[in-house]
Amino acid sequence: MPNRVKRCIKRFPWQDQWQIISVLREFEIDPWQGDIAKINKKENTWRMRVGSYRVFYSIQNQAKVVEVKEIERRSSSTY
Repeated sequence: MPNRVKRCIKRFPWQDQWQIISVLREFEIDPWQGDIAKINKKENTWRMRVGSYRVFYSIQNQAKVVEVKEIERRSSSTY
């Protein structure tokens, strides 16, 4: 996970941190589970809802890699 994502998570309340981290650990098992949606404007970018937060990530199937790009608090401009 990129350092910028780790720093972002540390700014959230600890209950939310725990919830987001547990979802990120589940990515190792199956990145296609949960409340996900493809982001149409960006190539190979997906969004997962985690409470009031949105996790944006990409999946590289052949390399079996999930890259977390961004985690944002939900707003009117966040899907």
